[in-house]
Amino acid sequence: MIVYTAFGKEKMVHRFLEQWWNVKDTEIDAWYKYKFDPKHIFLKIEDNQIVSMLQYSKRTLVYKGKRSVTSVIEFALTAQFERNQGHFKSLLDAFCEKASCNDLFSVAKCENPKVLASQPFQEETFMKEYTLPSFRVEQKPYSRTRKYRPSFDLYPLYELFMSHFDGSIVLDRAQFESELAYLHAAKKKIDIMYDDHYEPNGLAIYTVHEQVIRIEHLIYLNSDALESLFSNLSIISDRIYIMTSQHECLERLYPNLKWKKKKHILIRNNNPKLFTSLTHESKEDAFKHLNGPMWYGLL
Repeated sequence: MIVYTAFGKEKMVHRFLEQWWNVKDTEIDAWYKYKFDPKHIFLKIEDNQIVSMLQYSKRTLVYKGKRSVTSVIEFALTAQFERNQGHFKSLLDAFCEKASCNDLFSVAKCENPKVLASQPFQEETFMKEYTLPSFRVEQKPYSRTRKYRPSFDLYPLYELFMSHFDGSIVLDRAQFESELAYLHAAKKKIDIMYDDHYEPNGLAIYTVHEQVIRIEHLIYLNSDALESLFSNLSIISDRIYIMTSQHECLERLYPNLKWKKKKHILIRNNNPKLFTSLTHESKEDAFKHLNGPMWYGLL
């Protein structure tokens, strides 16, 4: 049985996360507090137990200056012993059916695009992960970075950063601040970089694992912000893994820097006829002639 909301099943969802989501309790609690949305969730229930869940959010996709409400798959989980039995596929089909009635696009970011093969999602771009050895980082005599505090207003920095991109999800202030609140509560490291006038010019969200740092989200206005951040992080790590969008080029700072494709950004055009009538473009050409590169860091 598929249930289209989680109202009245909030505790059941929390128990399901505790049992099957392989992360620390602090992250589960943070997700449940800041991300869980019983209105935008699909549950597969058997014998009065959740065996699979899919949660989506409503976001705004900016396409050549036009704004479109978009459904974004932001979380999916299936119980370990129920995997590969079609549970997620049934939830995905239900999600796509509902999204097709309401939104022009649906978006998913995942490591394995095959899980979405049952629906006509197309890969439009990807996120790549650089590996930066610490010995390649030039040490700065001082580092203009500070630890994040909830009182800091970083939305203007995010808006300025996103103005360089197109065909991308753009969060409003409340959504952006909710994302930061979740990441902060989940005990992610959040550093803010500053320029010579002590104005923020960068934001990095990362984790530390035994001398290795993984930067999951990176927002910056110039290379000074990056060099200041990397100088600071290289002191405590042997390697820095950095997630960026497809068209960001850290090779300009560090020639021959190695990277690999890490996450796939897949977009489903829910109504190709309506899209063509609005844009005079075909479904296949939808994201090929944008006014800027795409960025899908924060969804």
